[in-house]
Amino acid sequence: MRLLQDLPYSVRQLGKIPGFTFTAVVSWALGIGATTAVFSVIYATLVNPYPFAAADRIMRLTALNKAGKLELVEFKSGPDPAPAPGATDRKRARDGVSRRALRSE
Repeated sequence: MRLLQDLPYSVRQLGKIPGFTFTAVVSWALGIGATTAVFSVIYATLVNPYPFAAADRIMRLTALNKAGKLELVEFKSGPDPAPAPGATDRKRARDGVSRRALRSE
């Protein structure tokens, strides 16, 4: 109840001192803007760094070359090669495992 009585008094006082009012409002706006900017950067870089669905399922493939060193496996874009015999069965089995894993989460 006391707050409701103090509110009109506060507004009147802010109207009497425009310099203080301007400084308070600008400080308040800068604080909100800075907080929003910081949390937007944190969200974009730490919480959700990749702009597409299922980013947690991305993998990096490496293989041992003939010299015994690890190297990144590169995939070339272009038309898909013909599937190897039985590849569709393996893909169906792999997709089934993925669906069961997603349901269990």
